[in-house]
Amino acid sequence: MKYYFAVICPFLILNVFALDLQVKKNEFTVQTKRLSATVRDGNIIELRDIQQGIFWCESNLADYGIPSGLGVLSDIPNLRKTHIPWGEPTLNQHLSLDTPLLNYYKPTEQSKMSVRKEGDKILAIWQGLSNDIKTLENAELRIEFGEAKDGALTIRTAGINPKKNVFGIPLPLINIPNHVKFIFANFGGMEYDGFGTPGLMPFGGAPFVEAPLMILQQEGGNSLGLWMEDPSIRPFYVFFRRSGKSISLAMENLALMPFENNVDFFSPELKLDVFKGDWKTAATPYRDWYREYFKNELAIRDNVKWVDQIKAIFDIYMNVPDDNTLSSMAENYPASKVMFQVWNARAPSFDRELPDWTPREGYIDGVSRLHKYGFKVMAYVNTYCANY
Repeated sequence: MKYYFAVICPFLILNVFALDLQVKKNEFTVQTKRLSATVRDGNIIELRDIQQGIFWCESNLADYGIPSGLGVLSDIPNLRKTHIPWGEPTLNQHLSLDTPLLNYYKPTEQSKMSVRKEGDKILAIWQGLSNDIKTLENAELRIEFGEAKDGALTIRTAGINPKKNVFGIPLPLINIPNHVKFIFANFGGMEYDGFGTPGLMPFGGAPFVEAPLMILQQEGGNSLGLWMEDPSIRPFYVFFRRSGKSISLAMENLALMPFENNVDFFSPELKLDVFKGDWKTAATPYRDWYREYFKNELAIRDNVKWVDQIKAIFDIYMNVPDDNTLSSMAENYPASKVMFQVWNARAPSFDRELPDWTPREGYIDGVSRLHKYGFKVMAYVNTYCANY
């Protein structure tokens, strides 16, 4: 793979169909009919709703620190730390603001930046990336912008590292004022703002993040959505950072494991748009796409009627209760309304040695006994199917 870098004038304005482009030193601004987005070092540092005159990201805050740049696996313990699945601050599971981001290689003042027109797209490229300790001179980060038929700003990220180990790329929106509400599909729906415990909060995999959809909402009935319409539902993470000065968020697209042989990475298309209405309005485009694209699967799911009858779920870590216990439960609970969930049905310890799916000794017999008493049963499956 080879990229070519254009020579950029100190200040240049190009019209690219419906997209306008303004380029300055180390940053550029892409503009649709509805949105103006300024990008610096791979971060969206300023974001403005042109029609409403509302700033969603304010560049004067200059508050960096959320994962950005090209993800290159350099430190596995640090990767594990920054990708805990549930960074909830009320449970003290968030990361401190000074947590090193050793696996993220970002553009710097020394990087070679180019921005150019490619048909109806705008392509930005940074060559030479650093994690503040080490510089990968031949690594590159790319961001491509376009405009969808519905007027949304489309964004694709890509990157290359000839020395391999590429695991993904986050798309950060930073410098968001503290009063703005951040809403996403976490246990059905969660809201954060800038006035709680400072920290970096990762979220990955259901139920910690249940859809590739991130929403911002301001008072007065205005909202913004960042989402992916990805039929293959490729893996992703969500990051939320609260510094006390501002809030930031990032949607990180991930490669499939293992990462060690990955020279490059290309993300699905993300969409960014503003809406006159609350979070439900901003969620509508993703919801409508999902319902239409997966309508056959949804019809099959909705035809499984026994699921609607379940009123109680009993969690089991490993071992199904003995027959005396199950018999007593069947006498006291209508079996058709009860389901058991087994959290570790595999022989290895919980969430270890994936993707080894060898059943734990006694699990198959336990399922048979649950069925004998009329209970439904399911086993937990790590949706990533592999881990580090």
